[in-house]
Amino acid sequence: MQRLEIMGDCFLKYAVSTYLYLAHPTWHEGHLSTKRSAWTRNAALVCRAKEMNLQQYMRTAPMLYR
Repeated sequence: MQRLEIMGDCFLKYAVSTYLYLAHPTWHEGHLSTKRSAWTRNAALVCRAKEMNLQQYMRTAPMLYR
């Protein structure tokens, strides 16, 4: 299951990167990277999913730091 999660994370980062790159052609790569990170971090994704009433499709667990 974690392998699929990694693939999903990669696709999400790719999609957001592509969107930001095309939508903001004058932005510096550092700004694009900062925005992508802000949009794809777990806390932001959970908040957005709750706004869209997608809780029933979410599986959440506390983050385990190693």
